[in-house]
Amino acid sequence: MHKFALEGNKPEFIRSCLISYRKGSEAKEEEKINFVETPRTDGLAPIHCALHKNHTDIALYIIKNRKKLGADILMCAGERKWNIFHYLGSITGRQGRTDIFEALGELLLKGNGLGKGNIVRAITALDWQGYNSIMLAVEWKRFDVLKRLMKYLNMHKDNTGIIRDVFSNSVDSIAGNNLFHLCARKGSESTAKFLMDMLKATVGRIALQDQMKQRRTLDNLLPFEVAKRFLHVPVRRMFEAAAVAN
Repeated sequence: MHKFALEGNKPEFIRSCLISYRKGSEAKEEEKINFVETPRTDGLAPIHCALHKNHTDIALYIIKNRKKLGADILMCAGERKWNIFHYLGSITGRQGRTDIFEALGELLLKGNGLGKGNIVRAITALDWQGYNSIMLAVEWKRFDVLKRLMKYLNMHKDNTGIIRDVFSNSVDSIAGNNLFHLCARKGSESTAKFLMDMLKATVGRIALQDQMKQRRTLDNLLPFEVAKRFLHVPVRRMFEAAAVAN
């Protein structure tokens, strides 16, 4: 299955192979499921392999043909320590493919096998450089992906605490960028406004001001100073106003 996912074989071919496997095997149902889910020695499951190579048709087929999602979907694996949300925040998101998110969301929101607590942990899990999937979506300027990730988090009953923790803990381990430093560097006005509005509405104005007063460890710059360095004037003005607003 890993080979199919990496090579990008058509879903119809994978389907025929699975049917042949099941017909010719006397294995228990659990073993048949493991044929699709078993990770490699580096921890990558077929879904990771498909997304790594941007074979979105394969990834979509795997998701749609699962009655419920297992730990392989959530775990961080490989050298990058990415799970499915990291991939969706970057590689797959780069192609603007929302069909995978829709199929995945249909399973997640039904609660098939995961639970909202596990979903939160998966979305906020950190990779090798201290990035969660939300930070990757901001880094890759994938506004559509960012909105969907935040939607999942906001549906949790403790959404205020979760959103507060997401903003507080979304700081990369290399340069010390928080979400607003990343926005400032990329110059994304829509992303910046979306994150500001969400933090202010969910947690409060003081929390937003605190984020604007955080300095990154790389060069001790505030978010608006990063925007100024990269000549992103609209974002700089937004951040300056948010830092001093009453």
